[in-house]
Amino acid sequence: MKYRTIGGSDTRVSTIALGGNIFGYACDAAQTREIIAAAEALGVNFADTADVYSEGRSEEFIGQALRGRRNRWIVATKVGVDSDATGRGSGAKAVIHSRIEHSLRRLQTDYMDIYQLHHFDPDTPVEETLAAAEVLRAQGKVRHFGISNCTAPQVRAYTSASRTFGLPMPATHQVHYNILKRQIEHDLVPQSEPTRPRLLAYGVLGRGVLSGKYRSGEAVPANTRAAMSARAIRLAAGGAARCRGSGNARSRCRPYSEPTGARLRAEDCGRRHCGRSFARAVRRSRKGGRSGAGPGVLGTG
Repeated sequence: MKYRTIGGSDTRVSTIALGGNIFGYACDAAQTREIIAAAEALGVNFADTADVYSEGRSEEFIGQALRGRRNRWIVATKVGVDSDATGRGSGAKAVIHSRIEHSLRRLQTDYMDIYQLHHFDPDTPVEETLAAAEVLRAQGKVRHFGISNCTAPQVRAYTSASRTFGLPMPATHQVHYNILKRQIEHDLVPQSEPTRPRLLAYGVLGRGVLSGKYRSGEAVPANTRAAMSARAIRLAAGGAARCRGSGNARSRCRPYSEPTGARLRAEDCGRRHCGRSFARAVRRSRKGGRSGAGPGVLGTG
């Protein structure tokens, strides 16, 4: 396992992180403990979750599994998504300061290594969000603040507010990235500012579709991550894999370097394309890390 640092600090995380979306949904507490133990045995030391996953049970199960070994893990969670998934109001000081307490309790810890805003909040000034996070950091409740699912202009808004108000920039930015979803390569990745948040990729296995475990023409089993996404179901069924965008952007997003619109069959993925998806993100991150070459740490799912 390879490791990288976060936010210009000594926070050392494994290149591959363990996503907690299915804990409390497809995995019970015992299965969660087994998965975390297996990941640790492979050198993984980074777990990512959110307070909304399984209505908080993901955090609870991770907290139970890490009892007695919390100091060996880097734990990240997210705040700011409820049933409407809009993120509106989630960046307000009162929301952030209230919900961190619930996450700390469920995770059975007195500090969060990385506390992330799940979606950009259009209703709250970014300087209020950054200031609220800085208070938590000063209190020792949060080591690093991160953002998630932001567009390039939204990232620039954080950068500008940080400079204008003298507040720390978010240390990380969690983005959706795999060999079929590569839009960040032509909008976020080219932002090569040294102070840009380090990118954390999630969905690297395309909700399991890129693992090759689904067969074309067969129904996706219920209670799986792929079953939660209509697009993943189409891909698993052998539907056309197309990248969004046009012109050069589209050509750079061709899956597996095949012609745009080539049909992707689930059984053609297998370990080869599963490895490709991870390897591509790792390779891009090695080219420049924080200074603009790509995701610095990988998630799963």
